[in-house]
Amino acid sequence: MMKFAPFLCLAIAALIGCSTLPPVEPSGVPERFYRALDSLKSQEDGTGFERPIQEEWKEPVVLSVGLSGCLELAQENNFDLLLEELDSELAQARAIQAGASTDTRIEAGLSVEREETLIDSRFANDDRDENKTTRQNADVSLIQPFETGTTVTLRHSLRRITTNNPFNTFEWASGISLAVEQRLLDGFGFASGSADRLIAEGEMQASHFDLRARRQTVNFSVANAYWDLVLAWEDLRVLQRQRGVDQARVDRETRREAEGLATRLDVLRAESTLATREREIIKAEYETYKRSDALLKAISPDSLHGYQRIRGYRLEIRPREAFTEEAPEWTPIDVVGEVRRALVQRDELKAAIKRLENTGLRVKQREQDVLPDLNLQLSGELGGNGDDYGRALDSILDNDNSTLFAGLTFIIPLQNSADRAAQRIAEVEQERAVLNAREVEIDIIIEVVDAIRQIESGVKGVSAAKKARDLSQREYEAEVNRQDNGLGTSFEVDQAESDFVAAERDLIAARVVHELAKLALARATATMAE
Repeated sequence: MMKFAPFLCLAIAALIGCSTLPPVEPSGVPERFYRALDSLKSQEDGTGFERPIQEEWKEPVVLSVGLSGCLELAQENNFDLLLEELDSELAQARAIQAGASTDTRIEAGLSVEREETLIDSRFANDDRDENKTTRQNADVSLIQPFETGTTVTLRHSLRRITTNNPFNTFEWASGISLAVEQRLLDGFGFASGSADRLIAEGEMQASHFDLRARRQTVNFSVANAYWDLVLAWEDLRVLQRQRGVDQARVDRETRREAEGLATRLDVLRAESTLATREREIIKAEYETYKRSDALLKAISPDSLHGYQRIRGYRLEIRPREAFTEEAPEWTPIDVVGEVRRALVQRDELKAAIKRLENTGLRVKQREQDVLPDLNLQLSGELGGNGDDYGRALDSILDNDNSTLFAGLTFIIPLQNSADRAAQRIAEVEQERAVLNAREVEIDIIIEVVDAIRQIESGVKGVSAAKKARDLSQREYEAEVNRQDNGLGTSFEVDQAESDFVAAERDLIAARVVHELAKLALARATATMAE
């Protein structure tokens, strides 16, 4: 047992050492984190964070950023958009790869062969015991495929034979040949030969449409997150302002109790209302933190690394946009015109149509793939011999040795199940692409119509909410006056105040809904600023 003690101690020490190692950060986190903070600060006032950044923050840093600044940051930093850009680059690379089938290529070969054989019988005056021959072969070919199913090969060959055989006349042999192979059935024509390239290029275009559509989607999601944050901040401001009113009411009720004009119950009710308001403020503050982080994730995700780098880290975004008291006016919108514009401009539909075209190309290609193979080969070769390389080349020009060849190769698979299955798959994919394009078209129509209805409803909702807020405010002020004159109770004041706060918060929510409805129409018609 004692002989294992050193190994046991080493194992325990290794475990302790591993448990005390600092956490490993992903590569480049510090640089990305600092750049993210600088970008946010630059959107606020055109400057960056001071370096070095403190290792502990005593209070949160609040940055005021507008919606346009958030959209600009999202275009540079949003992960979904960056991934879509990489997909677009991949599609472009695949298109180049698919076109490589017609690239011109050069093939070259070099070989040496040594042969030694014993001589069993010989001619007169031949005193050799064995036949020794060395063959050196070299060739180079220029090959050019075409999308018509044609392959042209230009080949130059060179051969040198070194031997002790007295009957070998020439040491050097050279040849130039031209060969043409044409596919006549399977693989014939542009429909088959260019299909892969055209499909890849079509997918590249569709990926470009996807990228533009993703920009619209990201812009809309950022705008949603931004207005959600606006709603949280405005809601917090209402509650904080009302807390001041509640505190003043507690002071008033305490003073009135001392003057014998109010009871202890009135004071307790006012204090209870104040405590409830404090609780609502705590919840509203949490919502501002939560929605600020959600917006940061969309526009500057690397800034969230501060939670693992800085103690007490809290970075908050405060929106610059503010609501006005003016109620929006409803202006009728041309539904037919907006739907037509959306169907022309939406990149999702363009991508779906492009992919539908790709499936049509694939169907044509698969229809040819089920045909038998019938290949035509034509070739011609000029050869020459000589005592050296130069004379062998000159001999080629004399056209003393020539060879012509023509042939047909026919191959027919008896079952051909693989190609027939591939053809059926292509046909099904085309049918699915048709349904997908139709579904995208219907979804766009519904989006536009629903967005217009939301705008109309939002305008009416803001007007109704503003009217309700004004009436609730008048009712609350009236109840306070009644209580001051000894005609009302603290319960009635509480109820009126609760209704007034709810109405004011509802007005804020209605304004946000109206803003989001306008953005939804811009998103549906692909007119959001990129």
